[in-house]
Amino acid sequence: MDAEALESAVVEKVRDLNIPAEAYPQNPSGYVPSEYPGVVLVRYVGTKYMASDISGVRKLRQQVVELVAVSTVLRGNDGVYGWLDRIRRYLEGLTLVGAGGPLELEAEEFMDEYNGTWQFGQRWNLYSKEEYDEQDDYADRPLSAED
Repeated sequence: MDAEALESAVVEKVRDLNIPAEAYPQNPSGYVPSEYPGVVLVRYVGTKYMASDISGVRKLRQQVVELVAVSTVLRGNDGVYGWLDRIRRYLEGLTLVGAGGPLELEAEEFMDEYNGTWQFGQRWNLYSKEEYDEQDDYADRPLSAED
């Protein structure tokens, strides 16, 4: 699953919970949500590749997505705390179509507050296996020089 597809899929899943959500704005400095009480912003953070397995054709991939809940309401069902709880319960262990693995919550934390607008973030990991075509020219060679 590529970065844009992952970001879009998470936005749609948050919207399924009747929580306003959108992709992170192109120019985030000075961003103010247009909806009351706020919105959940989703952005792709990056990908980390782990070592290949012994075959050399399979590698574990960790993609990271961040959700930032921006709201003027802190408590209650439509406050930031309620949104975070609902999102956590819904996304934890969920495998998105085409993702190759479940979402796992890494962290949730307070980020900022300015003039009564609160920001809390969640960082989600998606682990999947990347398959590569075998490109080892040694694969078809005999194991010893005697063969």
